[in-house]
Amino acid sequence: MHDSLICPITFDLFRDPVVAEDGHSYEREAIINWIRTNGTSPLTREPLAVGALRPNHTLKKLVDEFETASRSKNFQFKLGVDVKTKSHRALFQTFGKTIYEAEWIKDNDSRPRIVLLKINGARAKKEASFYVDLTRHPSIVRTFGLVHSDNNEDDQDTQNSVTLLQELALEGSLYEVLQHIDLNENILQAMFLQITDAMIFLAHNGIIHGDLACRNVLVFRLDKQEPHKNIVKLTDFGISRHSKLYAPTNSTATTTINIVPTRYAAPEVLANEQYSEKSDVYSMGVLMWEAYSKGKIPWSQSNSDAEVKRQNTCRTASMELRSNREQARAQLNTDYTTARDISASHHDYTSTRRTASPRDKQFTTTEDNPTLLASLAALHHLLGSMDNKNKNYRDARFQFEESLKIFLSFTLEDNQILSATYSNIGSMFYQDDQHEQAIISMSIKIFVTL
Repeated sequence: MHDSLICPITFDLFRDPVVAEDGHSYEREAIINWIRTNGTSPLTREPLAVGALRPNHTLKKLVDEFETASRSKNFQFKLGVDVKTKSHRALFQTFGKTIYEAEWIKDNDSRPRIVLLKINGARAKKEASFYVDLTRHPSIVRTFGLVHSDNNEDDQDTQNSVTLLQELALEGSLYEVLQHIDLNENILQAMFLQITDAMIFLAHNGIIHGDLACRNVLVFRLDKQEPHKNIVKLTDFGISRHSKLYAPTNSTATTTINIVPTRYAAPEVLANEQYSEKSDVYSMGVLMWEAYSKGKIPWSQSNSDAEVKRQNTCRTASMELRSNREQARAQLNTDYTTARDISASHHDYTSTRRTASPRDKQFTTTEDNPTLLASLAALHHLLGSMDNKNKNYRDARFQFEESLKIFLSFTLEDNQILSATYSNIGSMFYQDDQHEQAIISMSIKIFVTL
């Protein structure tokens, strides 16, 4: 019988199997919790008692033998020797990723059902045992090891790809399920909790998924009546650029490792490929939207990924600019108040020049006034807080025009004063930074031409 090493409740390999009164074997902890909640068998519905559970030593021995055999091979299997594909036709194929249904060559009936996940244009960064241990979580698709070809003619193909041996999900992906079955909110929430639990585990191990989407959530059990009985598991994590698990090869093949999932990716990923735990949280939000939308493609109103990227980055830039404006306005008001207080306490500033340190240069204007002094202090602070890598001269001009609106005492006659004073500020504070000098020079030209 297939999957005799798999618990029918958890859909995971047995660790501590027990036999219940219904004649079926279960994982001890799982069946105890089930009986306490339901009181009946999950398979036959007949009454069960916790006290009647007894260890299944035979099954425990089979599980241990399977684990020992895998460990003795260092979790590395040979195609055609240990496993084989059931058909030359793939179950799924996209962007250099191919999934084949496979089977064990020995003891196939008692071992878990399996698939081969082949990723072109990538190679494993870690030992096979690392991938196995990383998937020992109830909400992550189990990886049993890596698969290598036993044919010397396929050596080149092996060097340009990595093949994982994983458990089979008979229900397919969540995306496929959503195309045919309406799942209510309670079912989806139960699934989201399992996905979240898997993501917490990955984050704890320093792994970024990088491609969260309904297509990468596999359904192992589907129950429309009882939400808590549904079981989903996360797959295809870490298959992205800057991955800790996989490295790109010299192959020019198109694969998921060098393709950004534009419609699911966070703005910072689209802008400069900054993958992080935060970008995974963003993608989790898109995944939830996709599930609630019955598998609808995100940004479906846009025909191309390029258009999605443009809209997403532009919207983000607009939000950042709005945030920067609000912060700048608040800081300007603070600086204005501070400078006004300072100027009030030094009422004789018009007759005195600023005492400069050896590296400073003195102001050359004597027509200063409190409002102008306050505005210059605020504008200088604003200049120092600007992110030059993401700002251009048009943004700088807007910021200065906004500040001018705050300090309404400016008149056309002030331009000469502004020009001279900004020249001094540029010499004093930015003498070692040509880029900052350029921004200040541009601001002077703007004020002179107002």
